[in-house]
Amino acid sequence: RPANRLDLLTISSPENLQRDASASAADGRRLPVVFVSARVHPGESPSSFMMHGLLEFLLSDEPAAVRLRALCLLKLVPMLNPDGVFLGNYRCSSLGMDLNRHWQTPSEWASPTILALKGYMERYARSACWSPSVCLDLHAHSTATGGFLFCNSRGDPATFEREAAFPRALSSVAPDFAFSSAKF
Repeated sequence: RPANRLDLLTISSPENLQRDASASAADGRRLPVVFVSARVHPGESPSSFMMHGLLEFLLSDEPAAVRLRALCLLKLVPMLNPDGVFLGNYRCSSLGMDLNRHWQTPSEWASPTILALKGYMERYARSACWSPSVCLDLHAHSTATGGFLFCNSRGDPATFEREAAFPRALSSVAPDFAFSSAKF
């Protein structure tokens, strides 16, 4: 089976990159870490364009990008299913599996990229320096127009406002996205 490389990019301020490399927080605070992935479904090529635009913004001198790099650590996986993309598949890996259905119990054999990213996320969840705060998995849809989000929710009214914060903020700055299109 093919085994193409899985790239993971880290973007942040020099201070946060040093903090990440040393795995220690002198100030005792846990800063947010944001994970963004794309192309778990190989045929959803618009997610690559979204990732490209995100990378251009995050690496820019825009004040919002500079502030974001200072506030958190960003971990980006531009292509979560490189084997499927290489083979020209639409939704599946080189083994014919939809990797998006493997998050609960990923395996080295069937879903190595999901296993690797999930393990990486779990290490950050246990870190004394970092607190995973957002995980975005970029997709595209063959018939839907505009942007939409499917959001994990605990179903707890006490935490709903925290879970809804990103969709609300996105709807205030992105004309192609409406908060009402988010599914919790």
